[in-house]
Amino acid sequence: TLTFNASTFQWSGSNLNASNGGQVNQTGDYTLNNGRTATIESGADLMATGYFDVGNISNGTLIVDGVGSTFTSAGGYTEVGLGGSTGVATFRNGATANINSTYAIARSNTTASTSGTVNVQSGAGLTTNNIRIGSLDGNQGSGTMNVDGLGSTVLQNGVASLGIGKVNTANNVA
Repeated sequence: TLTFNASTFQWSGSNLNASNGGQVNQTGDYTLNNGRTATIESGADLMATGYFDVGNISNGTLIVDGVGSTFTSAGGYTEVGLGGSTGVATFRNGATANINSTYAIARSNTTASTSGTVNVQSGAGLTTNNIRIGSLDGNQGSGTMNVDGLGSTVLQNGVASLGIGKVNTANNVA
């Protein structure tokens, strides 16, 4: 088990690999960037108490692979691709992800080069509250969610919303 506080933990290399039932517990908010990749596989778990952004200001990749492998983000807005960067999150081969907030993919109001991709593949499952794909205003950024393969699911909790692309509000209509 690796437990770290996101405000004091510094990666010395470019990758984090957890496997064979390993556990990574992150307290506080964290951004996976600077070209780093986190791979959680073979029954390992990554649990974040705050948000866990993938690719904010610079590129990042999260891979959760295999039955029994889990990713949980219990904090606020969790984002993939932000601030002119590219973020990729892939859940595959029966892995599960639980995002206990809004999951935002390529949410950028000012930077056109922002790109975010979430892949749910090969029987993996993603459960979240609200989902936002692309910019909330303006025409910036490119967001994609791919759900592919038998048994692959995306579920939203409770009264949740799905926002895709540009949202305009006018004449006091929200």
